[in-house]
Amino acid sequence: MASVTHGMHNTRTYVIWRAMKARCTNPNVDSFVRYGGSGVTVCAAWLASFQAFLGDMGEAPAGMSIDRFPNKTGNYEPGNCRWATWRQQNGNRVDNLVLELNGRSQCAVAWAREMGYEKSLIVERVRRGWSAERAILTPPRDNRAPRRCA
Repeated sequence: MASVTHGMHNTRTYVIWRAMKARCTNPNVDSFVRYGGSGVTVCAAWLASFQAFLGDMGEAPAGMSIDRFPNKTGNYEPGNCRWATWRQQNGNRVDNLVLELNGRSQCAVAWAREMGYEKSLIVERVRRGWSAERAILTPPRDNRAPRRCA
């Protein structure tokens, strides 16, 4: 197969593509153990061709990087990748505590942000045995209010 010159080897999108391939195929890359070493692959078309990757994903928008979504444990392939912000990526981590309430699922930190709570509150409540509904819907106690002594 002849090498194709695309003129994008210095772009963010090309650097992201190369890093994605390396973490899935090169055991000498530090992050390989979490990607290729745990079975994450890059589809054959993207592995073979930057132009195929670019055609499917488009250029990386500023401030975004590639994220495996909606299947965070799936492979890098069309239909399972998006350009995402760091906040979106952090919410899509494999080690996040994901909670469902009224048919909606999101990580505990996202629920806390939505409810206006400290980010660790819901996680700590669930670790103490609270149900997802109780952990999300119970307002935080105001620790600054004076307590009455008996």
